[in-house]
Amino acid sequence: NVEQTLLQDLLNQAPSGSNAQLPSATVNRAAAILDWRDSDDLTRIDGAEKKQYQDAGLNYSPRNQSFQTLEELQMVLGMDEATLKWLEPLCTVYSDAPQVDLQLASKEVLQLMSGIDAGLIDSYIAARVESAKNNLPAPPPPLSPIQSATTAEVTVLTIISEVQLDDQSTALVNAIVKKAEGIQSTPYEVLRWQRSTANNVSLFTDKMNELIVKHYAESEFNN
Repeated sequence: NVEQTLLQDLLNQAPSGSNAQLPSATVNRAAAILDWRDSDDLTRIDGAEKKQYQDAGLNYSPRNQSFQTLEELQMVLGMDEATLKWLEPLCTVYSDAPQVDLQLASKEVLQLMSGIDAGLIDSYIAARVESAKNNLPAPPPPLSPIQSATTAEVTVLTIISEVQLDDQSTALVNAIVKKAEGIQSTPYEVLRWQRSTANNVSLFTDKMNELIVKHYAESEFNN
């Protein structure tokens, strides 16, 4: 539910540019994304509703509902595969907040936020890791003119598990799980489960080791 200004700023930094490979030069991808998810058929300035999809020769129209998966973004008029792949680790469809929660945002997301002093990001990430190690809440984010979303109880998590064999080959599982509401047969619901034999950012690196908060013995997972 990100707001248009923030969405436009993000797309402007995409490798292919904010309006690359568009079927129509008058379509703005940020506006088209918002037209896809809003509940009306009114076209935003440079946006895309049913008529624009028909004019582009597409046999579908905007859902006019919130995105169910990030992959659904590829159906938005003007979206290309390269930009979608770039957006995937930066975005989520499982938040109702129109702003980014700066206390939970990754380093990569913070680096894309205009108005945040780049020199403060590394020290802030380090302070956040240190707080987690001591079971303390995340410290306030660096001073920014950007309004941060209010940190609330986290109900959706991304879990990445990677195994490395003796020959240095790796396999990875990426799962998105949601905490179950009320009385359910299981404490969580799996929203997405993806296997991959290749990972752009391996967990077995010194960079990732710096982010480790706790170590667990295998026996601790059997309880």
